[in-house]
Amino acid sequence: MGMREESEPGEVEIGLDIGPGPGGARRTLGRQLKRHRELAGKSAADFVQGEVGSASKMYRIEAGKIPVRPLDVREMCFIYNVDDATTAKLLQLAKATNGSSWWESYGAVVPDWFESYVDLEAHARDLLTYESDLVPGLLQTPDYHRAIFDADPAKDPSSAARTVAFRAERQRSALDGPSPLRITAVLSEGVLEREVGGKGVMAVQREHLLELSNRPNIDIFVLPFYRGAHAAMKGTFSVLIPKDQADPDTVYVETRAGGRYMQEEEVLRAYRSDFVEIRQLSIPIEEHLKQ
Repeated sequence: MGMREESEPGEVEIGLDIGPGPGGARRTLGRQLKRHRELAGKSAADFVQGEVGSASKMYRIEAGKIPVRPLDVREMCFIYNVDDATTAKLLQLAKATNGSSWWESYGAVVPDWFESYVDLEAHARDLLTYESDLVPGLLQTPDYHRAIFDADPAKDPSSAARTVAFRAERQRSALDGPSPLRITAVLSEGVLEREVGGKGVMAVQREHLLELSNRPNIDIFVLPFYRGAHAAMKGTFSVLIPKDQADPDTVYVETRAGGRYMQEEEVLRAYRSDFVEIRQLSIPIEEHLKQ
C-alpha cells in the first residue's frame, strides 16, 4: 500500500511517463527541479534570484502549480550546475507544462483548492477513501450529487448543471479510461441509511454502488454501526497513491473552508494504519445490502 522503491543516493531520473496533460508535466518537472536543488545544497535562504524571480515562485514551480518558462528552467539548471544533457530534457518538460487540463474549462465551479485534488486524482494509481456521511464523488449518481448540491445554501443555483457535468467528466476520466483508477472505499453504514434525495434516489444510488463494485478496479465496503468505535472516527479522509513511484502519496482531508494536503511520512503512516483497521472491520457492500 503505497510502498516505494528508493533511488540510489544522488540519482536523478527524468521520467518518461509524465501522465496526461500539462498537469503531469508540471508535477514531474517540479519534482526533478526540487531534487536538483537539494543535490546542489540550495535553499530559499541562499537562492539566487536571477531571471526566475523569487524563492516563492521557485516553490510553486516545484509543487507543480504553475506552467514553467524554459527560460526559468535554464536559469535554475545553471544555478544548480546541472549538466547540458539533463538540462535539455528538463527544457522539453517545461514546454509540456503550458496548456490547460480538462477541468480548467469548468472555471468557477471548480475551486482553486480543489484543482490540486483533481490533478492528484488524475495521476493516481490507487485511491483509498473513507466516508462517514456521503457517497464518494467518483461513485455518486447525478441525482445524488444534485441533491447534495441543492442542500448547500452557499451554492449558486445557476451553476448546478455545470457542477453536475464536471462531476460526470471527472468520473469518466478516472473510471472509464484504459488504466482506470483503482478504488478501495469504506463507507460508514450511515452513508447508505441517509436518504439523500429521497428513497428513490437512494435506491438507484445503492444499485449503482453494487454495479461499480463488480468492476475489477473497485472495491466497496461498509463499516457497520455494530462495530462501535473505530480508528477513523475523527473524520473522512482519502489517500492517493500516484502512478509515478517517485511522487509521494498524499492524504487529503476536505473541510468547508477547502482541502488539506499532507505528505509527511509520519502522517501517511498514521492514515494508512487507520484505513487498514477500518477495512478489516468492514464487510463487502453486497453482503451488507443482503442483510
